[in-house]
Order: sequence, then C-alpha cells, then structure tokens
Amino acid sequence: MELIRTGIEGLDEVLYGGIVPDNMLLLEGTPGAGKTTLGIQYIHSGALLYNQPGIIITFEEEPEKLYRDAGVFGWDLAGLEKKNLLRIIPSSPEALREMLLQSESPFSRLSRAIGAGRILVDSITHFRRLTDNTQELRVLLSKFLAGLKKITTSAVLIKEIETAEREGANIEEYVADTVLRLSYEQRGKHRRERFLEVIKSRGQNHISGRHSFKFTPTGLAVYPVCAAVEAAAEGCTRAPQPRSVEKTGIRGLDDMCRGGFPAGSATVVAGSSGTGKTVLASQFIHEGLKNRQSALLVTFQHDPRSLVELSRSWGVFLGRYAEDKQLAVLHQSSIGLSVDQLLYEVRERLRELSPVRVAVDGLTHLIQAIDDESYLLDYTGALLRLFACHGVTSVFTLEVDKMFGSFEINSQRSLGLFDNLVLMRYVELEGDIRRAIAILKMRGTDHHKSIQEFQIGKNGIEVGTKFSEGVDVMGGAPRAKVETVELKDVLEDTARWVEASRRLREKREQGLS
Repeated sequence: MELIRTGIEGLDEVLYGGIVPDNMLLLEGTPGAGKTTLGIQYIHSGALLYNQPGIIITFEEEPEKLYRDAGVFGWDLAGLEKKNLLRIIPSSPEALREMLLQSESPFSRLSRAIGAGRILVDSITHFRRLTDNTQELRVLLSKFLAGLKKITTSAVLIKEIETAEREGANIEEYVADTVLRLSYEQRGKHRRERFLEVIKSRGQNHISGRHSFKFTPTGLAVYPVCAAVEAAAEGCTRAPQPRSVEKTGIRGLDDMCRGGFPAGSATVVAGSSGTGKTVLASQFIHEGLKNRQSALLVTFQHDPRSLVELSRSWGVFLGRYAEDKQLAVLHQSSIGLSVDQLLYEVRERLRELSPVRVAVDGLTHLIQAIDDESYLLDYTGALLRLFACHGVTSVFTLEVDKMFGSFEINSQRSLGLFDNLVLMRYVELEGDIRRAIAILKMRGTDHHKSIQEFQIGKNGIEVGTKFSEGVDVMGGAPRAKVETVELKDVLEDTARWVEASRRLREKREQGLS
C-alpha cells in the first residue's frame, strides 16, 4: 500500500512512511503547540511536492492572515492559488455541514475542479457549538467525515485541547483514524519545549513515544525518539577489521592501550575541568584526519570557528579538513539542548560523511539534558548502536566535579555501556600540581594498569612515565620517595583514598627511621 507522505521532516519517519489513504487525521493540541502550522505545511507540501492540490477550510482566520503566517516559512499560498493548486475557504460549521450533506454542492464541485487530494479543516472544535449532546455530536462528526471521504483521500482536522495531560479519549479521537497530539510544555523555569505523539493510527504501525519538534525557517521539523535509531541501523554493514586499533596520536597513551583504541569501540574520557579531555578528543580526531579518515566532531561549548582557533594552541589544525569536507563539526548549544534533535542530526551526518572517527565533547551535557534515567540508558544505548553499525570508533568526554580527592561519576549504569574508560585528573606531588592519566577499563585489551604523568604543550598531550613519588592529594607537604603508587591507591571511592594516604605515611615514616 502506498502511503501519503506528509512532506514534514521526521514525521513520515514516525509514521513509517506517511498516512494511510482515506484515514482521517486529527491534530489536537494546546494553544501555541503548532497545530495550524503543521496542517498548513501538510497542505503546502502536498501541492508543491506531490502534485496533490489542497483545500484549507477555516472557521476563524481570514485568507490574508493565513498568507502572512505562511510567508514566515517561505510558503507562497497565494501563488499556489494562482496555479490552481490551492483554495482557502472561510466558512462556518453550519454551512460546511449542509454542503457536505448534499449530493452536489459548490464545495464538491470546487474539489473536483482542482482535483483536491488533501483538505484541512481548522478547527472541528467549533462543531461543539451545534449541540451539547455527546451522542448527537458523534453522529454529526461521523456524517461530516463521511462527506469528506467522498471528495478526498486525505483530510486533516484540527482540534483544540486545554491541557497536554490525557484525561481519557474524546469523541473526536474515536471517530478519527489517526490522532496526533501536540503539546507546548514547560521545561524548568525558563523555557518551553514542543512534543508530538501518535495516540492512534489505524491500519499502520508507528514509532511510539513523545517526539520533540521545532519551528525551523522552512517549517516544522520532527525529531523521533531514540527508538527510531533501531530502524536506521538496518542495512549498516561496515565493520572494523578484527583486532585492529585506531591510534590516538598520543604516543604514550597508545603504548598504554597496546597500540590505540580498539577499532569500533566507544571510549569515555573522564576528568575535571582543565585536565585535557577536549585536547585528547581533538588529537584523536586529528590523527585520523592526517591518515585520510573522515571524522565527525560534536561539540556543545565551542562553535566550529572558535574550536578550530583554540585547537591550534595545542598543535591540532582542523580548519583545512573542515574546508575539504573531510571533517564535519556539529555544534549545538548546551542551553535548551534537544537530545532527540541531536541524535537525528548525528545520524544524518553519519549517512552523509561515513566517518571513521567520532568525538562527542561532552557526554556531560547529554546526561544533564535527560532527567529520566531509563531514557538516558535507552538514548545512550541507541547512540552507541548507531556508531557500532557504522563501524565508528568514538570518544566521549565526561566532566567530573571534583578536581582533587575522591569523586563519584554519575550515571554509572550508562557508563557500563561503553567499552573503554580513561581517567584524567590532577594530583599533588611534592607540593606541585601535576596531571595523571590512567586506563580504568578497556575491553578485550591487556592495557597498562599504571598511572602515567602527562603534560599539555604546543604539541598537545605528551604522556611521560608512571609516578614513583609519594602521593598525598592536596596534603600540602613534601613527601619522601616511596614505592610506586598503584592504581588502586589513587582511584575508586573515598575509603580507598583514606587507606592509600595512611599506607603512604607509614612507608614514609619507615623510610625516615
């Protein structure tokens, strides 16, 4: 069965291709949710893209106001009317009902004259003015829909609702075949966000869930929830070579990893502010670019231009690769971040660029933008599966709060989905603040277990040798040289840190006695 495409970005994906012919589509939503805009876009796309002329029946707005509102998105409704691809009809529920009940009416003749394939009615809420009786209203709406089906294969009906909270089905939902609910909801104290959900869809499957959508310069764009990635993963065949590695470009770190990050794996680089996480991620990307691998860099703090300039200070030159389309930089502000939109755009970049390497700087912003722990797990898993099916080797940076001492990493269940975990942190040695790096986890690799010191200079990160001095995090006093400090002495939880400090003091005292 050939579906009727809406022409609205993301919505056809949610509906697995479009709307079933002859299904009556109900758009219901709160004020400001975007109902009329979506309906007009559906009519406009049909006339302009699919050679399906349309009719807009309005009980509220004058044609001139619709022309004005549509012009914001570049839709020339008056031009479509001149081409006989559109008619806008101001009417009333009473007049329209009477016309549809007639076997031959001016409305039906007009529909045949332009070959109308799509009709928008804004809004059927006004039919409630005709009767207060629920049963009579249902009969009235059923007859009205039957009349529409005689003259078109696709009708869209708009209905206002007072709240996005569901309080049982209404009459309009029962008589319609497909129901889309739009909402404009408060998110925190300072912003709102729009969502679309398929409540009902006779004769076809759809992607369930509340999908975010936004107004763009060319109309509405819907961003399906992460479940859509499962469908996108079908057909992905590229996979890394067995036991191959992707070098980071940091010699000491590659030695610790036994050659580099395993190809196709996902790595989290965790550390506090200023430890060098972004430097490591950009060097990883740069190493691939130098070897003619395409790459994608996702950033939330730095726009592409400032990131290119900043990375020059540590010897990473990304500008020419971006100009040559070998590198794509996807920037989204962490303020008001829409994670579903990000996932949608990442997927599109993977299709366009086919990158070998991806860096996401940083994972912290995604975690903060998703307040539902279960959805965070689903989202992270979907993103990693998307990378895996494209054979991508990925690096994610993760901010931790404490610069010194013990700390806990939030969302540890999500971190369990990643293959590798690298920790970068500050330590104090002999009264000096220095940087340390350690590999906590690397699946399938016998990686180094030691803690290595590193510095950041004009050539980026340079990993030196493992620490051999006593460690007293922010203790403030010099220490005598003692045995090599093991990973378990400086990582893990607070109790481990206390025990490590106690052992170090005992060793120092023994050495002085």
